[in-house]
Amino acid sequence: MPKQIIIPKIKITDRHLRWNWEQSPDNDEKARYHFIIVDNKRREELNSKNSVQ
Repeated sequence: MPKQIIIPKIKITDRHLRWNWEQSPDNDEKARYHFIIVDNKRREELNSKNSVQ
C-alpha cells in the first residue's frame, strides 16, 4: 500500500497555492500543470465594493 500523504488544513483566509494537472493533448507522455495563487483575505470586502458600483 502506498504511503498516505497528510494534507494540512488551510484556513480560507490564508494565502495558498492550488495546483492541478491534465494529460497533454499533444503527447501522451507529457502533462500540463496549472498553478493558482489564492488570496482570500479581502475577498468579501472587494466583492461588496464591486457590487455597489
